[in-house]
Amino acid sequence: MGRRDGERIVVDRPIWFRRRGALPAPGRLLKISERGAIAQVDRAGSPNGICWPLYLRHGDEVWLTDVIDDPLACWVVAVERDLVRLRLMYDAGLLPELRAFMSRPVELDDASKEVPHPDPAEGPPQA
Repeated sequence: MGRRDGERIVVDRPIWFRRRGALPAPGRLLKISERGAIAQVDRAGSPNGICWPLYLRHGDEVWLTDVIDDPLACWVVAVERDLVRLRLMYDAGLLPELRAFMSRPVELDDASKEVPHPDPAEGPPQA
């Protein structure tokens, strides 16, 4: 039986928020579906607890890395306290990899990755 588009999967894994012109910001992916995600900003991982993802606005574009191999392009839906609600905007070619990621059982992750993936400042991956 196929997964409904709106079914949210609990993930709880370290990720990086990426944005053109900004240093990577650490976070935690809490839930994900084929259409959206909820991520928590890691204030402890930033100097003085000041994190640029907390200042995002509806419609801003960001990328999430360390979810699947390619950065996931997203549009911000809302920022509430330290939670960022996102609408996933990816090429249909990434859907099988995203579905495979969502079907894996939650793993015990080692500590946040030391080195984030390359900067997607050039824009989303080209198909």
